[in-house]
Amino acid sequence: MAEVWRITPEKFGTAVDRIVQLCSPSRVIVFGSFASGGLHGDNDLDLLVAMNGRVDNPRKESVRLRRALKGLLIPVDIIVMEEDQLAGVADIPGLVHREAPRNGQVVHVGVSWRHTAIMLNPVNHEFESILLTSEEGQFQVLAELLEVLAGR
Repeated sequence: MAEVWRITPEKFGTAVDRIVQLCSPSRVIVFGSFASGGLHGDNDLDLLVAMNGRVDNPRKESVRLRRALKGLLIPVDIIVMEEDQLAGVADIPGLVHREAPRNGQVVHVGVSWRHTAIMLNPVNHEFESILLTSEEGQFQVLAELLEVLAGR
């Protein structure tokens, strides 16, 4: 593969940034050879772009996102899918829609938090849990944030 078409960390970061700016996805997952093998000359970039809202035509959206990356000169495949649909095929073996979330690397998570509640243990005043409500109304406990706040 010609040197100019190689995926570099800078090109990778720019690609993800452009996608996020263009469509505000809920998640961007890199999968395939790039995710498992790192930066090699013959890797292409496989991205799964998961959307919270309805996507009328995932194929057209994929083309639109690839066009936004045109000047980067990287080999890229982009799959666009709704989060609800992705959850529905998560247990079907052999589908890229199953393998990407399981074996890929999440490189972007887009969530806007509306409410935050931090629970303290009344006895020792240590953090017990952090409850966040997203705009979609989903509740999530963030163990990593809890560990950071607890100083572990």
